[in-house]
Amino acid sequence: MLIPDALAGAIQAWADFKADHRVVSRGLGALHLSGILLGGGTAIVIDRAVRRAASGADALRTHVLDEVALAHRVVIPALVLVFVTGALWTLSELEEFLASPVYWLKMGLIALLLINGVVMMRAERAARDGASNDAWARLRTTGTISLVLWFAVLIAGKFL
Repeated sequence: MLIPDALAGAIQAWADFKADHRVVSRGLGALHLSGILLGGGTAIVIDRAVRRAASGADALRTHVLDEVALAHRVVIPALVLVFVTGALWTLSELEEFLASPVYWLKMGLIALLLINGVVMMRAERAARDGASNDAWARLRTTGTISLVLWFAVLIAGKFL
């Protein structure tokens, strides 16, 4: 891999620092898992509510859409935390991770999760604007996909 010397030196310094300081390594892992728990847990609760509301009354649907909007305030910062801690973890073991098929599987699952989130947000807007039941069908589908992907990412991470 062609990395400029200054960048390679900084990456190695970070890897050495993390390796030499157990509290840093454990803290980074704890923050990463905390982000997954907070973001993924919130998303799973909302995904289940969306699935129920898809076949529910208008009042339930309105309530769930409000909850979805509130959930974004938790899930998005949690995903940022997961991204930052994951990037730091990756940099500390760069060669190992880049050579790991499980790492790339996890990154692919995360990419799918993010794409699904964008599709879900569009369906949410369509449902809020009073679009047909088609928006709710898309919400239900993206909610189901989200549930599966959150667990798949967690499992892939454990194998990593």
